[in-house]
Amino acid sequence: GGSLGIGAAAARALARGGAAVLICARRQEAVDAAVATIRQEGGDVAGLAADVSVAADMRRFVDAARARFGGVDM
Repeated sequence: GGSLGIGAAAARALARGGAAVLICARRQEAVDAAVATIRQEGGDVAGLAADVSVAADMRRFVDAARARFGGVDM
C-alpha cells in the first residue's frame, strides 16, 4: 500500500517529482493520513481504501485512476 514504508516513500518521491499519485491501503484512515502528508508537500494525490489481494478492489483502484487522472502510466 501507499500509506506506510516503501510504498509511502515511493508515493511521496513520485509526487515530489511531479507525478499525480493514487494510493491505497486497507484502512481509509491510513489512506487519509498519507494523502494529507503528500498534499502538504504540494503533491497531486488521491487515495482510496483497497486491498491489493482482492481483484475487485484493484479494478476499483484502476477505475479511480482513470476517472481522476485519465489513466495509469505506471
